[in-house]
Amino acid sequence: MANTFRSRHLTSVSNSSDETIISSSDTNSKQVILIGLQLINTGSSEIKGTVKVNNSADSDTGDAVVINQVPIPASSLVSVFVGDKMVLESGDSLKVLSDTASSLNCIASYLEIT
Repeated sequence: MANTFRSRHLTSVSNSSDETIISSSDTNSKQVILIGLQLINTGSSEIKGTVKVNNSADSDTGDAVVINQVPIPASSLVSVFVGDKMVLESGDSLKVLSDTASSLNCIASYLEIT
């Protein structure tokens, strides 16, 4: 089987709890290579966004913060992983959190390994 490029979108990210943008149920429990993540501020003032990875194979480590409280200017976006890649193993998840309710959208692009 061929590997498949995929995209996941998340709108109006919460400011009270992490929201999962990529989970093992989204990827049919396959490995994925994260090739892009955009954090988009839809509001009229600066907000901050946090990105975390949950490693399901190692419950002792909990969530690993990839980027913490990155400022995102009003009506702008921040690209995460520009030129870099991140491997998510089966069962891992990618989470986002905003400091302002309903002002952050996310787009994740990844390659699903089949």
